[in-house]
Amino acid sequence: SRLGSEVYETRHSLVEQVRQAQEEEAECDRRERGFEARRDSALHTSPG
Repeated sequence: SRLGSEVYETRHSLVEQVRQAQEEEAECDRRERGFEARRDSALHTSPG
């Protein structure tokens, strides 16, 4: 049936969108954590 394949295509593209969004979110998290880690290490290595 044509309708079934259309539903499958829609669902598949939705899954792709969600996956891309999650990957972008994870990338942002990694950047933020890396930034915080660098800041923390800078604090720890600063004299006094």
